[in-house]
Amino acid sequence: VVTARAAGDGIFITAYTHDGLHQASVNVSVLPYVAVQGVRVTPQVIVFDAIGQTKLVVATVVPSNATDQVVTWESTDSTVATVDSSGLVTAKAVGSGVFITAFTRDGLHQASVNVSVDPIVPPHGARRGFTRRARP
Repeated sequence: VVTARAAGDGIFITAYTHDGLHQASVNVSVLPYVAVQGVRVTPQVIVFDAIGQTKLVVATVVPSNATDQVVTWESTDSTVATVDSSGLVTAKAVGSGVFITAFTRDGLHQASVNVSVDPIVPPHGARRGFTRRARP
């Protein structure tokens, strides 16, 4: 087991056989740890106009060189909108006030998207996209 104690490079670790006739070496570099300072999501608001629609939400960990870039996703109401591990949000049912949240792995930072599902329902007997024009 090798345990890093500080950042650095050019460190060689060598293992020898009991008889001393064979050896193997590896060059080890230890990168400095860069702490996560926050996370942002885009877009910040999603309004779906049809059940089944999808939209990708992108989480950006700050700073961009933070050591741990992993986020997890949650929905406050998965009956209305779900989110998968890559941030793909899917409209499941009519509803509003649902938050899709990205959490940093350390649990110290989060950012949310406000999601609503409000299908467009045409007037009875009208086709979707149909607009009635006034007569001159």
